[in-house]
Amino acid sequence: RELGRGNHIRAHHHRRALARQRGQRLVARGHDQVAADQRVHLARADAGCGQVARVRREVQVRALGFGLEITPIRGNVETRIGLVASGALDAVILAWAGLRRMGLAERATEVLDPIVMLPAAGQGALAIECRADNDQLIAILREIDDPDTRLCTTAERTVLRELEAGCIAPVGVLGEVVDSEDGLELSLRAFVGSRDGSVELRRSLHGPADDPEGLARALAQILLKDGAAQARIPRPGAPGIEPPPVTDATKD
Repeated sequence: RELGRGNHIRAHHHRRALARQRGQRLVARGHDQVAADQRVHLARADAGCGQVARVRREVQVRALGFGLEITPIRGNVETRIGLVASGALDAVILAWAGLRRMGLAERATEVLDPIVMLPAAGQGALAIECRADNDQLIAILREIDDPDTRLCTTAERTVLRELEAGCIAPVGVLGEVVDSEDGLELSLRAFVGSRDGSVELRRSLHGPADDPEGLARALAQILLKDGAAQARIPRPGAPGIEPPPVTDATKD
């Protein structure tokens, strides 16, 4: 809003947090990880108590069938890790990219492979937003624009748009640019689940890297055909969908 008013010339965002349908973005790019004491690993957690801040993570952890007790909480990264140090929780699941940027990578006991848990669309990517009429600034910012990251995040966010899902939805999606015999291809994987376990869909597609939106629309259609609409994907402000109960972990 402030950019539109001319009060600022640029704005920095996590790519995941940007509205699904906005103007052009310049993007530059980690997944989820477990932070815990005593070297806890997800597959050997012995039905302990873990914390997640996103429904996406909760649904994917439950789908693994480890019988873990999941506790949704709020709070900043240090607050969440502090709950593990105090013994209130056995582990927390956080964004690996965020921990690395904060210099806390050593607190991670396990980095979760995307086969185990897919990240949110655009997770780990940074975006810079500027006015469309500032050609000089756009030219400068193009120098740090990463083409592979743009392809991946464009595809990931298109999947969300086609599913009519928001950043709080139980949807994980990951795009990766890979080499093939025919040149560069885009590999796209997605997960859609429901809290009650009635929907657990993992689907993937790959295709030419020059059409990320087309590939994403095709993958979204497969998900919808296979029952993604039954997951009751929450959207901000959607009627009849109550937010999940949480424990407020912040301290005054």
